[in-house]
Amino acid sequence: MDMQNLDMAALVKAALQHLGFPGGLVKDIDGHSTICFNFDGAPSIYLVKDEYSVWLWSRISEFNEIAMAQYGHDLLTHLMEPQAYLQMGQPIVAERDGHLEYRGTLHQDFLQSPETFAFSLQSFFNSMSDAHEIVNR
Repeated sequence: MDMQNLDMAALVKAALQHLGFPGGLVKDIDGHSTICFNFDGAPSIYLVKDEYSVWLWSRISEFNEIAMAQYGHDLLTHLMEPQAYLQMGQPIVAERDGHLEYRGTLHQDFLQSPETFAFSLQSFFNSMSDAHEIVNR
Protein backbone atom coordinates (compact mmCIF):
# COMPACT_ATOMS: atom_id res chain seq x y z
CA MET A 1 0.00 0.00 0.00
CA ASP A 2 1.27 3.45 -0.90
CA MET A 3 1.04 5.47 2.32
CA GLN A 4 1.48 8.76 0.45
CA ASN A 5 -1.86 8.24 -1.32
CA LEU A 6 -3.74 7.17 1.82
CA ASP A 7 -6.20 9.93 2.79
CA MET A 8 -5.97 9.50 6.54
CA ALA A 9 -8.42 12.31 7.33
CA ALA A 10 -11.15 10.81 5.14
CA LEU A 11 -10.52 7.31 6.51
CA VAL A 12 -10.71 8.53 10.12
CA LYS A 13 -13.95 10.46 9.49
CA ALA A 14 -15.60 7.51 7.73
CA ALA A 15 -14.46 5.05 10.42
CA LEU A 16 -15.81 7.25 13.21
CA GLN A 17 -19.14 7.54 11.41
CA HIS A 18 -19.14 3.74 11.06
CA LEU A 19 -18.61 3.52 14.83
CA GLY A 20 -21.66 5.74 15.37
CA PHE A 21 -20.14 9.17 15.86
CA PRO A 22 -22.22 11.84 14.09
CA GLY A 23 -20.41 13.55 11.25
CA GLY A 24 -20.89 16.94 12.90
CA LEU A 25 -18.70 15.93 15.85
CA VAL A 26 -15.76 15.32 13.55
CA LYS A 27 -14.65 18.64 12.10
CA ASP A 28 -11.40 19.44 10.38
CA ILE A 29 -8.81 16.69 10.57
CA ASP A 30 -5.33 17.19 9.21
CA GLY A 31 -4.27 13.78 7.93
CA HIS A 32 -0.66 14.98 7.77
CA SER A 33 -0.41 15.70 11.51
CA THR A 34 -0.82 13.57 14.61
CA ILE A 35 -4.51 12.93 15.26
CA CYS A 36 -5.63 12.72 18.89
CA PHE A 37 -8.74 10.89 20.12
CA ASN A 38 -9.74 12.09 23.60
CA PHE A 39 -11.97 10.05 25.88
CA ASP A 40 -13.63 10.54 29.25
CA GLY A 41 -12.08 8.13 31.74
CA ALA A 42 -9.53 6.59 29.36
CA PRO A 43 -6.15 7.67 28.00
CA SER A 44 -6.06 9.54 24.70
CA ILE A 45 -5.11 7.61 21.58
CA TYR A 46 -2.77 9.21 19.06
CA LEU A 47 -2.55 8.30 15.39
CA VAL A 48 0.16 9.30 12.97
CA LYS A 49 0.94 8.26 9.41
CA ASP A 50 4.51 8.26 8.18
CA GLU A 51 5.83 7.25 4.77
CA TYR A 52 5.77 3.54 5.69
CA SER A 53 3.02 2.92 8.23
CA VAL A 54 0.22 4.12 10.48
CA TRP A 55 0.97 4.14 14.21
CA LEU A 56 -1.44 4.15 17.14
CA TRP A 57 -0.21 4.84 20.66
CA SER A 58 -1.38 5.87 24.07
CA ARG A 59 0.28 6.91 27.32
CA ILE A 60 -1.14 4.39 29.79
CA SER A 61 0.75 5.47 32.93
CA GLU A 62 3.78 7.22 34.29
CA PHE A 63 6.81 4.96 34.04
CA ASN A 64 7.83 3.45 37.36
CA GLU A 65 10.33 0.57 37.51
CA ILE A 66 9.16 -0.57 40.95
CA ALA A 67 5.53 -0.73 39.83
CA MET A 68 6.63 -2.46 36.60
CA ALA A 69 8.03 -5.30 38.71
CA GLN A 70 4.61 -5.72 40.32
CA TYR A 71 2.45 -5.74 37.19
CA GLY A 72 5.03 -6.92 34.64
CA HIS A 73 3.84 -10.53 34.46
CA ASP A 74 0.22 -9.55 33.87
CA LEU A 75 1.20 -6.93 31.30
CA LEU A 76 3.46 -9.36 29.43
CA THR A 77 0.67 -11.95 29.35
CA HIS A 78 -1.65 -9.29 27.91
CA LEU A 79 0.91 -8.20 25.30
CA MET A 80 1.29 -11.78 24.06
CA GLU A 81 -2.39 -11.98 23.03
CA PRO A 82 -2.61 -11.94 19.21
CA GLN A 83 -3.90 -8.73 17.63
CA ALA A 84 -4.54 -9.33 13.92
CA TYR A 85 -5.02 -5.63 13.14
CA LEU A 86 -1.41 -4.86 14.15
CA GLN A 87 1.46 -5.30 11.70
CA MET A 88 3.53 -7.53 13.98
CA GLY A 89 0.46 -9.21 15.47
CA GLN A 90 1.07 -7.82 18.94
CA PRO A 91 1.36 -4.41 20.60
CA ILE A 92 4.49 -3.14 22.30
CA VAL A 93 5.09 -1.01 25.36
CA ALA A 94 7.91 1.48 25.66
CA GLU A 95 9.11 4.12 28.09
CA ARG A 96 9.05 7.57 26.54
CA ASP A 97 9.45 10.90 28.28
CA GLY A 98 8.72 9.36 31.68
CA HIS A 99 5.54 7.61 30.53
CA LEU A 100 4.69 4.04 29.60
CA GLU A 101 3.32 4.02 26.06
CA TYR A 102 1.19 1.29 24.52
CA ARG A 103 1.67 1.26 20.75
CA GLY A 104 1.49 -0.58 17.49
CA THR A 105 1.59 -0.17 13.72
CA LEU A 106 -1.57 -1.06 11.87
CA HIS A 107 -1.57 -3.94 9.42
CA GLN A 108 -2.17 -2.62 5.91
CA ASP A 109 -5.19 -4.89 5.44
CA PHE A 110 -6.96 -2.83 8.12
CA LEU A 111 -6.43 0.42 6.22
CA GLN A 112 -8.42 -0.70 3.18
CA SER A 113 -11.89 0.44 4.25
CA PRO A 114 -13.65 2.50 6.92
CA GLU A 115 -15.08 -0.72 8.38
CA THR A 116 -11.74 -2.48 8.84
CA PHE A 117 -10.11 0.70 10.10
CA ALA A 118 -12.98 1.20 12.58
CA PHE A 119 -12.41 -2.38 13.77
CA SER A 120 -8.73 -1.62 14.36
CA LEU A 121 -9.51 1.60 16.27
CA GLN A 122 -12.06 -0.16 18.48
CA SER A 123 -9.75 -3.14 19.02
CA PHE A 124 -6.81 -0.91 19.92
CA PHE A 125 -8.98 1.05 22.36
CA ASN A 126 -10.16 -2.16 24.04
CA SER A 127 -6.68 -3.65 24.28
CA MET A 128 -5.12 -0.38 25.45
CA SER A 129 -7.86 -0.01 28.07
CA ASP A 130 -7.07 -3.49 29.40
CA ALA A 131 -3.35 -2.63 29.58
CA HIS A 132 -4.19 0.69 31.27
CA GLU A 133 -6.19 -1.20 33.90
CA ILE A 134 -3.33 -3.66 34.49
CA VAL A 135 -0.71 -0.97 35.08
CA ASN A 136 -2.95 1.23 37.22
CA ARG A 137 -4.24 -1.33 39.73
